[in-house]
Amino acid sequence: MREKTFESFDGTKLYYIHKKSKNPHTLIFLHGIGANWTIWRKEVEFFSNKGYSVIALDLRGHGLSEWPHHEDKYIFTNFIDDVHHLIKKEKIKDFSLVGHSIGGAIAITFCQRTNLKPKSLILLDSAHRYPYKKGHDLNMSPIIVNLLRFMAKHEHIENEIFSHLFKNKKKLNQFRDNHYNWFRLLHYAPMTVVFKCLDTVHEYSDKLGYKIEDTLKNFDKPTLIIASTDDKIIPPEFSEEIHNLIKGSKLEIMKDAHHSITVDNANEVNNSIFTFLKNYNL
Repeated sequence: MREKTFESFDGTKLYYIHKKSKNPHTLIFLHGIGANWTIWRKEVEFFSNKGYSVIALDLRGHGLSEWPHHEDKYIFTNFIDDVHHLIKKEKIKDFSLVGHSIGGAIAITFCQRTNLKPKSLILLDSAHRYPYKKGHDLNMSPIIVNLLRFMAKHEHIENEIFSHLFKNKKKLNQFRDNHYNWFRLLHYAPMTVVFKCLDTVHEYSDKLGYKIEDTLKNFDKPTLIIASTDDKIIPPEFSEEIHNLIKGSKLEIMKDAHHSITVDNANEVNNSIFTFLKNYNL
C-alpha cells in the first residue's frame, strides 16, 4: 500500500493511499464529513486481498490533506473536481465509486457533473439531497448547532466557553456521550471545515437538486445502496429515496447498525459489496 499526495486543480494538496493489483478495476473510497480514509481501513484491506486495486482519499480539509482557510475552497463542486483530477492523474479507466455519507453525495454528483462514468456505484448511509432541517445540522439540537457555529467563528474563545466543562471530567464525559457525533467529527476536522462543508452541500442541493434527481433517474450502471436502521445522522429513508430513483438498484438495510457502519459493521459491508461486484463480474 502506497501513501501518496497530489496537487489538485486549484493547488490544494491532497493525501490518498493507493494499491494497484492485477485486477485493473479500482475501488475508490470516499469518506464523509469529519472523517478520513481510515474509516475504510478494513474495506481497503479486504478488497486489496481479493485482488482489487484500491484508492482511499482524504477529502480537502480532512485527515492528512491540506486544510485551506478560504471558504471558497470548500465549494461542493471542488470535492467532485478533486476526485476527477485524481482519476485522471492515476489514468484510471475502470473504477467503481464507494461513498459513505457525504462521500456518497460526492459520488452521485460526480456522475452528474463529469463524463467519466463509474462501472458501478456503491452508496452507504447516503442522501441525494440535503437531509437536515434548518438549524438541525446532522440532526443535532439547534442550541448545540448554534453554539458550535459560534465557536467555529470565534475559535479564540472556545476554552473560555467550555472552561468549566473541560475541567470537570464528569461533565465532559456526559457532554461527549450526549453529542458523540460532533466529538467524532471534530476529532478529524475542525468545526470551521465541518460547517463549510455542510453549508456548501446545502447550497448545491437547493440550487441543482433537480439535476441530481435527473441523473439518478437516468443512471444505468449497477448500484448498491446500503442503509443502517439506527442511523440518526442520515436515516434509512434517504437511501430508500435513492433506490426509488435508480432503476434496478439494490437496497440493503442492515439491522441494528448506526452511521459508523464502515467501521462497526465492516464484515457485513465487505461481504455485501463483494457479492454485488461478483454478480456483475466487476
